[in-house]
Amino acid sequence: MPTFPELERCLLRLVSMLRSAERMMESLGGALMMRQFTEEIGWRPLPPDTCDCCVAAVDSSFAAFETRLCVVYVVQGLAISSRGASVKGADAGTIAYSPSIEQGRFKVSPKRVVSAIAQLLEIELVSKAIEDSGGVDYALMDGSALSFLLSKVGKVLSERIVNSVVRGSRIDVSTLCRAKLRRLTKLADRAVFVAKSSGLSLAMLGLSSVGSLVAPDLSMLEIARLANVEPLRRAGVSKVFRVRIEGRIARSLGLDDYDLEMLRSRGIDTVSVMYVRIRDGAPAFQVSMLGDVDESRVAEVVRCLARWSPLGYPVPLESVHRLSKLRRRVIKSLLRSLAPAVSGREVLE
Repeated sequence: MPTFPELERCLLRLVSMLRSAERMMESLGGALMMRQFTEEIGWRPLPPDTCDCCVAAVDSSFAAFETRLCVVYVVQGLAISSRGASVKGADAGTIAYSPSIEQGRFKVSPKRVVSAIAQLLEIELVSKAIEDSGGVDYALMDGSALSFLLSKVGKVLSERIVNSVVRGSRIDVSTLCRAKLRRLTKLADRAVFVAKSSGLSLAMLGLSSVGSLVAPDLSMLEIARLANVEPLRRAGVSKVFRVRIEGRIARSLGLDDYDLEMLRSRGIDTVSVMYVRIRDGAPAFQVSMLGDVDESRVAEVVRCLARWSPLGYPVPLESVHRLSKLRRRVIKSLLRSLAPAVSGREVLE
């Protein structure tokens, strides 16, 4: 089916709009907001040297299809280490509603359930890669620490049931998410979460003294790069923002008292968040770690990331992302095998 001429004209105008850094800055509140953001984020130059560190990296790719019977999902992942270890894994199964849905419970989207399955697989794979390689300094995870902590099980214990060809049948969402949290706590000392995109802002977390800073932090840093805003366009690192896992933050993550007690028993009551730009003019990314990380460890992590990011982004993460990605032909083949059960709006991810 060809693209309509009307859409082609809209796309041309969209490209022009996105390429105009000045127009994008205006849409986010103008130069005044950028000055406020620069003051709040505490940008400083990168440490002058790198460090000789060993890392592991992991990523996964998944797809879900809504059929007339249930939601079908497939996921595959890959973990590698700089010491030569490589571990692959996969899972497939179905997601259905529990036969006993209670009134007043919230629904969990199938995509969120599959995302939790993929994150659990990534944690298992990178743990195995670390073991096979005899240990590493850091495990690089694609995404943010807060997204890996996301549970959302408090009011949905009976809402979604997973039937996995690997993990078994009739697994409820809470069992899946708590297994993920337990495995994640064992990686707390090594896990470094690297996110290329995030909707997180300092104002959302209550960490900004300027109430107008509601735009995502990475959006502001990208505008600074495109508009050549000093010093934010330069290679550097922000100050560390410490997010306490309690109150509103814990509720938004869906963590109940049991989850919070499990995290605190492992010394995890805080997520440390910062922003890094490895090369002048390169895109920035968010770096987060579990726990209250001190400045010496922050400097060590930044030097390690610089060591593995000659072009501005960690090469091990880029490698596992490309190698684990599900190909379109695989998805089309699966869709053909599911016919005629597909619903018409079948691809969820």
